[in-house]
Amino acid sequence: MTDDSIVEVRGLNHWFGMGDARKQAMFDIDLTLERGSFTVLMGPSGSGKTTLLTLVGCLRAVQEGSVRLLGHELHGARAAELTSLRQRLGFIFQAHKRPSRMCARPGGFPICARG
Repeated sequence: MTDDSIVEVRGLNHWFGMGDARKQAMFDIDLTLERGSFTVLMGPSGSGKTTLLTLVGCLRAVQEGSVRLLGHELHGARAAELTSLRQRLGFIFQAHKRPSRMCARPGGFPICARG
């Protein structure tokens, strides 16, 4: 992880379900997000966008691979460390997922305050 990286994902795999119903949702994902960059996740429904955000956002446990956030490895991290990291994050979701009282729309683009 470089000094400019805020997120670094290497060899990330993730599954849902158990036994015969177990399905792999993420396949060997590599991703680096640099400090100060603007990133948009796009893809069809079911492509893994929300799964990736919940893994990087410390809301779901990393099953296989490495996810580093702000220099901290999330795979195997303790609950207290994950909670501390979550308090340093903010996400902007699609407009239909947010309460309208939390958004301003200058020029038609949503801006959300984190409180």
